[in-house]
Order: sequence, then structure tokens, then C-alpha cells
Amino acid sequence: MTGPRPVCVNGAEIAGLPARPVPLDELGAVLVAEECTQAVRDAAWAYLITRARTERGTWTVACVGLALPVLLSVATALTKGFRGDKHDIHADVLTGFLQWLNEVDLDRPAILARLRWAAFRHGYLALREALDAPLLTEELDELSARSARFRSAPPQRLGGHPEALLMAAVATVSSPSRRPP
Repeated sequence: MTGPRPVCVNGAEIAGLPARPVPLDELGAVLVAEECTQAVRDAAWAYLITRARTERGTWTVACVGLALPVLLSVATALTKGFRGDKHDIHADVLTGFLQWLNEVDLDRPAILARLRWAAFRHGYLALREALDAPLLTEELDELSARSARFRSAPPQRLGGHPEALLMAAVATVSSPSRRPP
């Protein structure tokens, strides 16, 4: 994105962009701006994905870079509170995005939103698999050490013999001053 020859899109090929080479950092700023329409976003993503599908390499990395804020929010949401290794789930979020990059229908609206959901689904499946996996010995030792801090005790007795408590409850209910109207 920097240097004498940054990677650029041809703005003339994307409706809504200036008819000049547009560096990727400028394109990213345009795509997240409030005034950017969904049509412009979809046209830009269709352009980027078409280049990624045909040329691979640089354009695939460009797609990941421009989608990084979305991918990070998905990965963060999925692993919030997860105590295991988050890296595998984050990798699966990226894998889902990259797989769907080759399959997403470019003629339907909300291209990035559909890529986001593909990344989420893939990451979610990885999270479920991680949660369903058997615990490692180290994890079991940690859980055991944590639970040793809490001790169980028998329930506190509520004063008196159970029959005396029952008789007191019946007396309270059958008292004329306690009857419902």
C-alpha cells in the first residue's frame, strides 16, 4: 500500500470511485465511510474478488487486508471467554473467509456481509469442536486445583424437627386472619 508503486484498483472499473488508480488504503477508507453506498461496496468487492480468483496472490492478500476489521470482530466475538487456544479458531475464521472468497456469488448484494457469515460459521464450527474435545491432562489438573478452593457443606438445618415445621406451616395457613379473601 505504500512505496513508489502501491497496489491500486482501477477506479474507472468500479462505479462510484474516481476514474484513476485508487491505492488500497484509500479504497479501504472509502468502503468504511458512512456515505459509501452498498452498491459501491459491492462493486469494489466484486472487482477485488474477481482479481483474487484470476490472479491470486496479491489480490487475495488485498481482500484479506480490506476485510481484516470484519474478520477480527468475528474472531474476537467467537473467542470471548474461551479459555483454550484461540489461534486455531482465528485461523478457521480466516479459512472460512478464504474458502468462500472462491464461491461467493458476486451478483447478489452484500458481498462482504456474506463473506463475514461464512467466516463466522467456519470459526463457530471450530469453536464447537474445541469445546467438545476431551480436556488435556494439564487442563484437568487446573480445573481440579481451582475446584479445591471451594468446599461443599451439608445444607443448614432450618430449626427444629420437620414435623414441627410442618405443623407450624399448617397452623399459619389455617389461621382465620391468614385466609385469602
